[in-house]
Amino acid sequence: MTIHVAGIDPGYASGGYCVWEVGAPVGMPLSMPATTGATIPDRVDQAAAWFAEMIHAAKPSVVALEDQHGVGVGKAQGGNSGANTAWVREVVGGIRCECFLLQIPIQLISPTSWRARIGVPRNATKKQAWKRLCELRPAMAKMRTNEHSRDAAVIAFAGSIAVHLWLYEWKAKHP
Repeated sequence: MTIHVAGIDPGYASGGYCVWEVGAPVGMPLSMPATTGATIPDRVDQAAAWFAEMIHAAKPSVVALEDQHGVGVGKAQGGNSGANTAWVREVVGGIRCECFLLQIPIQLISPTSWRARIGVPRNATKKQAWKRLCELRPAMAKMRTNEHSRDAAVIAFAGSIAVHLWLYEWKAKHP
C-alpha cells in the first residue's frame, strides 16, 4: 500500500503544499499563488480554495497540517495581531472541510514536533530545517522552491515519518 502524505503550511497571504510518498516528494513543492482579493476575507477565500483544489487533485492518504494553535501565527504571518491568527484559522477551517468531504485524515503537526522528527533543535529556524531536509534527501536541494514551499516540504516529510512510524507500530501490535 502506497501512502501519500500532503504537507500544508497554511496561510491567507502565503502558504505551501507538498506531497510525499515513502521518503520522497511526489512532484514539486508548491507555493500558494499570491492572493489578490481587495479585502482580507476575499484573500482568505482564495487561499482556502487553492488549498482545497490541491487536496482534491492529489487526494493524499493523509494531510499533515501545521498546528496553528501551537505557534504565534500572527507573528509568523508578518503581523503581530490576533486578527491575523483568526484569518489563518479560517483558511485552516477550509482545509479541514475539504479533508472531511474527501474522508482524508488530518495529522496536526506542531513546529516542535516536525523539528524533532527531522532532527533539528526546537529553536532551529525554518532555513535550518530546510538545510537538514536537504541533507536527508539531497534531491530536494535541486528543486526550485521558496520559503513557503520549503516549509510545506519539511512538514510533509515530518508527517510522512510520523505516519509510517504509526503504521509500523500498529502492524507490530496487530500481526
